[in-house]
Amino acid sequence: MFASAFSTTGILLHSTTCHDDWCRGSARDKAFQWLEATLGSDMLVPDLERDCGEWCMAFSYQSWRLPFVPFSFEGYQSGVALVYAANNEVWGQAQCLSVTDSSSTTRACCACADPGLCPFVNFERRDSGYCGSPCGDDDHTCKQLAAGCGASVWDIVGRANEGHRWAGLGLRDWDKWGDQECSRGEISHGHCDLCKRPLWCDSYRDGWNIESPWDWMDAFWRRDGGKAIGARQCKWKPTQRDMFIETSRLRHTERLELGEWWDGANLWNEVSMYVHPGDYSQKQLMFRNLIGILYLRTTGNDDALRNVRALHQHWKQQGQDVPMFAVSAEPVGAVDNWRPNKNVDLREAPYNLQQIF
Repeated sequence: MFASAFSTTGILLHSTTCHDDWCRGSARDKAFQWLEATLGSDMLVPDLERDCGEWCMAFSYQSWRLPFVPFSFEGYQSGVALVYAANNEVWGQAQCLSVTDSSSTTRACCACADPGLCPFVNFERRDSGYCGSPCGDDDHTCKQLAAGCGASVWDIVGRANEGHRWAGLGLRDWDKWGDQECSRGEISHGHCDLCKRPLWCDSYRDGWNIESPWDWMDAFWRRDGGKAIGARQCKWKPTQRDMFIETSRLRHTERLELGEWWDGANLWNEVSMYVHPGDYSQKQLMFRNLIGILYLRTTGNDDALRNVRALHQHWKQQGQDVPMFAVSAEPVGAVDNWRPNKNVDLREAPYNLQQIF
C-alpha cells in the first residue's frame, strides 16, 4: 500500500517529535505534546497535531516525481512521521500548497505561533480577527487563512529576506509591498488588507500573476533566505497539484546546476490543512487513510525508533494494527540522489523502504 500510493497519487508525511540542539526546553515540550497525549489516551482515533498555527497542520508531499525530502533541518531533526495516502479524500482536506516550506507559523491568521520566529517582540500568537477561528464549515477563506495560506507577517512589513541576502546577485528587490505594507499596529488590530486574503499564485499581486513553473522561478527563485525562510512565496491551490509538482521539479532541477551554491530556500515542500480539534469526522477521515508509522533512518535515533514502536503498540492495544516502516531519505540539507529523468522507487537503494516489526 505504501509503495503503491507513493507511485500513484503520492503520500503526505507529517513529521513529529524532534531531537538535536534546537529541540530543547519549550521547543521540545511542544514537539512531544501530541505524542504524549496520544499515548496517554484510551481513544483509538487520535487528534491531529497542529504544528504550524493554532488551527494549522503541515505535511510534506512525496511522490516518485520529486526528491524524497521530509521535514528536518540541522539542529532540529525528526525521525518519526505519519504516512497518509494523498488520495482524493485526504487531498480534499488540503487548503494550500507551497513549493518550499513557507514559514506557516508566521502566516496563520497573521499571527506568530512561534514567538521565536517573529519580526516583533511580544506579538500576538493567536488570531487577531482575520480568521475568526473556529471557522464555519463553508467559510473557505477563513480556513485558508488559518492554515497559513496568506502572507507572512515578515513579508507584510517588508522584512521577508531582510533586504540583503541576494543583493550581490543584482536581483530585483522583492522585499516591499509598497502602499500595501502594514505596520505592527495595523496587523494586530485586524486592519491589514494583506492579512484578509489567501496569497494565491494566480492572483499574487497587481501586474504579477504566477501562472507557470517558470513564472514562480522568476518571482521567487534565489530570493529567499531571511530569518523566516519561505516567508515570501505564493501558494498553489489544491486543484493545482500538477502545477505544484512541476514547479517543485523545476526548482530542484535548477538546483542541480548550482553546484556548491545554495538557493536559499528549504528543501522540502509544504501542504497545509485546516484542523479543528472538535471535528471528529476529520480525525476519522485521516486515520482511515493512515498507511503507517514511519521511522526515518536519515534523521532518526534510538528514541525515535522507540516512539514508532510505542505508537504501533498503543494503537494495537486499541484494536488497530498500524504498520511500521523504515526508510532513508535525502541527506539533511542536500539532494544528492534525485535526478529529474529517473523515477524515485523507495524500495530500491538508497532509500530501502522496509516494513519493520
